[in-house]
Amino acid sequence: MLRISASFTRSICTNGRLPFAALNAQPTNDTSCNVISSACFASAAGAATKEGSEAKKEVKKSALQSAISAVKAIVTSRVAVLGVGAAVLLAANVQTGNLVEDYYKGQMVDRVGAGFCPDPQPAGPHHIPRHTVVEDLDRILMQDQPSKFYYVVTGAHGRGKSTLLREMCLRREKKGMGYIEVEPHPKDFGKSLGAALDFNFQEHMGMLNQLVGLMGALPVHKEDSPQMTFKRAASALQEAAAEHKKRTGRPFVLIIDAVDRLAEHAPDILETLQDYCKDWAEQTIVSVVLVCSEGLAPHIMHSRDAWSHAYQPGEIRNITTEEAKDYLVNRGIDAQDAEQLVKVTDGVFQRLEKCVVMLGRGMSVQQATHAILQDIETHFVSAGLLDDTPQQKPGLRVIRELIKPPSSKWSQLFGGDATLGRLHITAAEFRELVPEQTMQDKLLNRSSVFAFDGSHLRFESKTSEAYARDMLPGKVSTSLSL
Repeated sequence: MLRISASFTRSICTNGRLPFAALNAQPTNDTSCNVISSACFASAAGAATKEGSEAKKEVKKSALQSAISAVKAIVTSRVAVLGVGAAVLLAANVQTGNLVEDYYKGQMVDRVGAGFCPDPQPAGPHHIPRHTVVEDLDRILMQDQPSKFYYVVTGAHGRGKSTLLREMCLRREKKGMGYIEVEPHPKDFGKSLGAALDFNFQEHMGMLNQLVGLMGALPVHKEDSPQMTFKRAASALQEAAAEHKKRTGRPFVLIIDAVDRLAEHAPDILETLQDYCKDWAEQTIVSVVLVCSEGLAPHIMHSRDAWSHAYQPGEIRNITTEEAKDYLVNRGIDAQDAEQLVKVTDGVFQRLEKCVVMLGRGMSVQQATHAILQDIETHFVSAGLLDDTPQQKPGLRVIRELIKPPSSKWSQLFGGDATLGRLHITAAEFRELVPEQTMQDKLLNRSSVFAFDGSHLRFESKTSEAYARDMLPGKVSTSLSL
């Protein structure tokens, strides 16, 4: 077979003549080239008998049309082959994507069934056991029958909520129970939840996609927003928990600690989490326990419709006076000094521990007492109650309402001592005294002097109440006329 050169083809297409000198007698296997060349040669040979310009035009037109038709045939055949190959690759990519997704779903179901709780830590030599509180929580939260509620466990900062919840986890079988703590960077909460579940955020991607991503040609997965990341992890938990419920007949129990961090830095994620808690409670597939300090987090959740499915089993209060005194004495502090320190710390474990450290460094009891009172004053400053801030006047109204003697009817209904003041005010009263949302949030931040469980507001401790009575009488009396 003869190879027709490229120059021959160009010449025949442009001039309609046969440049026989351009022929090369070379063997070839190029089918496409043979087809084009044969078509051009045949057309040109037939046109060689014609004369005049019209004949040349016809030859040129015929040869060009023949060449175009041949090229179209070749391209069509090759595109068809490529199309079939692409379809096969696409189908394989989708199929592997489904297989990978099923694999990871199975892993998450197993993870939920096995449970994930913190590793047990040995109790220290001065550990204060609170068996009654742990037993009460265990009985209320771990009912045999599924509940249509999610739980909100509150307690002022430094009361040992996290320690008690971890202890409760260790008392029970780990299966079907999970514990996760909101990290200091709460916008990554979705990633933390996904990691606890062994959730792979690329589980929906097929073989081809992941290979391309690994080669660096394309990103494996575009970074989601914190809100979307959490929603994806929550949806994965929902699917895994639903399958767990089918297998065991029981909901998955999820304890989420330090929810205050979401309230402070990612309130939009807290609200979405609360909506999921409500939906999961209605479906009885996940029983969520939200653990937070009394303050901003309960305040945010209480103002939303999803609060209708919240149940508060009770507040985790301070250790008793006797427990606090025994703790200090066991740490080597004189019994009389321990009694004085218990009064100023109000049994808050975090403050008790601080007193032990200060006395261990050579400070006197008076110096330690002064340091604790300085901490209390810092809380008042953080709440904006000692400076000229927008929330100062409504905050002082709240203090005035808390320290004024209650009526006899109020004492009979809600408790309180006519010589000491009311124990608390209701959420409705608080909103009436502080009508603006932003001011409410500032008064209820983590360093606040107030404790708010969602239904009632009171002083964070007796020490805070004593500071308000002794150090703010002028400010409070001035606010009476506001």
